[in-house]
Formats: sequence, structure tokens, C-alpha cells
Amino acid sequence: MKEIANGIYCRIDPAGRTNVGFIDCGDGLIFVDTTLFPRTTREAVSSARAISKKPFSYLVNTHYHSDHTFGNQEFSCPIVAHRLCSSLMRNRLPEELRTRIETFPKESKSRLEEVKLTYPSQDFDEEITLDDTHNTTLVHMGGHTPDSLVVALPDEGVIFAGDLLFVGYHPFLIDAEIESWLTGLEKLKGLKAQIIIPGHGFLTDTNEIENMISYLRIFRDNLAKLKREGYSKEELVTRPEMLSLPSRLREERIAINIQAMYDRTVI
Repeated sequence: MKEIANGIYCRIDPAGRTNVGFIDCGDGLIFVDTTLFPRTTREAVSSARAISKKPFSYLVNTHYHSDHTFGNQEFSCPIVAHRLCSSLMRNRLPEELRTRIETFPKESKSRLEEVKLTYPSQDFDEEITLDDTHNTTLVHMGGHTPDSLVVALPDEGVIFAGDLLFVGYHPFLIDAEIESWLTGLEKLKGLKAQIIIPGHGFLTDTNEIENMISYLRIFRDNLAKLKREGYSKEELVTRPEMLSLPSRLREERIAINIQAMYDRTVI
């Protein structure tokens, strides 16, 4: 864990997996997101414990996806998320967990077998403030998933953006509602942060928000154009370069995103 502002810490995963962090609120700590494996969540908690022995007041899930929630069991404090998060987890993650255990390599399978799905215990609708020390505020954004939120620390100019922001990596669009995502990114710009911790990728600032807006618009517009021209989903999945997206890591996600978004794209 690295301190990036007064009392605010994060662990940036160098391989683009989930970034996590915590906020020292005086009497306790607020931890932001967990990881796909309980083991790596325990490692992150140990890293936090090397800095502070204060109790965890809250765990925040920025959205329901497994790479942000499968480590929830490592916390005994209240888990806070948007009101849609719990139902999305309950409806989708048990089957995803079973599928991952059946299909993942042996080492990952053994790590996933540790997972005990643990759901949020406290929710909110549009906005909630969790402490007075940093004025830590959860703001619902949607877009990436219906329940996506950001953790804003306006007094310090810091935001944990969750998967509203991918830096250097192609995003996952499986649950995306692109227009809502674009609206959320405009709202994110209005929060005027100097430091942004993305869900995946390296620390950034508001300039990266513009890159994400541009990426989503290119994906939306080019997919609609190609669909109008008569290209089938199957053709585009095998030729993802036709979308002319900016160069980023994890290019295999483009085909996955086309598969997810093609039928929902209005031409």
C-alpha cells in the first residue's frame, strides 16, 4: 500500500487486476473493494495492517463484479454498496463462481474454492457520506454496471473510480450501458479530483477521463456504423480491429465486448 494523499492509501496492481485501497478516518478505516481471490484480498489487508491496526469501519464494493467482491468474506465490518449490488451478486455470482471453478486452471481453481459469497449489508440510492474526517462520499454513477459507484474524497482531491475508469487496458463492456457510462464520466469530471485511482490500471488524473469518454464513443459509433453496413456479430468478433479502437492492453476483450454489445446496439 502506498500513501497517495493524507490518510489515503492504495495498492495498484501492476498486471491490471483490481486496485484496492483504504482511507484512515481517525477512529477506523474504510477499505475500498476486494479482489477475485480471498488469498490476494488477505494480502492486501495485511499490507493495510502494516500501516494501521485501527479497525475496519466499512468495506465498500464499487460494483458487484467478482473481481471486486469475491474477497468480501475477509471482512467482518459492514459492507456498503449501491442498492442494486446485492441483488446483482445474488442473481449472477453463484453461477459464475461454479463456472470459474470448473474451467479455471488448477491453481486458480483451488483459490476460488475458498470463496464464500458475502453480500453487502448496507446500501444507498444516489449518495451517502461515511465519515467526517475526509468527507468520504459514495456517489452512484452506473454505466459500467447498473450499481457502479465512485468513492469521492473532495477534501483531499482524490477519487476511487472503480471500473468507471480503465487506464491503459481495454474495459469490460459486458454489463455496460454506454450512454449512462458517458453521463457518469461527465459527472466524474465535475468532482474535480487531482488524483484518481481507477479500478484497473495506474494512478491518473482527469485527463484520463477524456480518454475513456473518447474510447466509449468510438466503440459505440463504430459498432453502430459497421452494423448498419451489414457486418454480422460473428464477422466482427473475428475481426475486432475493424472497430479502430485506441491501442490498449488486453485486446482479447474487444471481441468479448462486441459479443456483448452487438445486439444492443441501435443503428
